[in-house]
Amino acid sequence: MKSAPLLVFVLAFGAGASYGAAPSVDPHHPVVDGKPMTQAEYLKKYCAGPESAKDSTCVAVSKALNADATKGKLPKGW
Repeated sequence: MKSAPLLVFVLAFGAGASYGAAPSVDPHHPVVDGKPMTQAEYLKKYCAGPESAKDSTCVAVSKALNADATKGKLPKGW
C-alpha cells in the first residue's frame, strides 16, 4: 500500500494535464459529446483566451471557419 500515494499523485497530475484543452473534432463539422455545434460556437466555448492560439484544434477550426465563409455563390450583381 505504499504505492497508493504515488498512484494518486500520478492520476491527479495526469488528469490535470489535459484540463482546459479543446476537444479534438472535425474542423468543418464540430461535434462534442454527441452534440453538433457550429464552428463559431465551438471557438467561443473552447477556444477563448490567449492559450488557444497554441491549440492545434482551435487553429484548425478557425481556418475551416474562414475557408467555409468563402464558399458559395457570389451575391447578385457581382
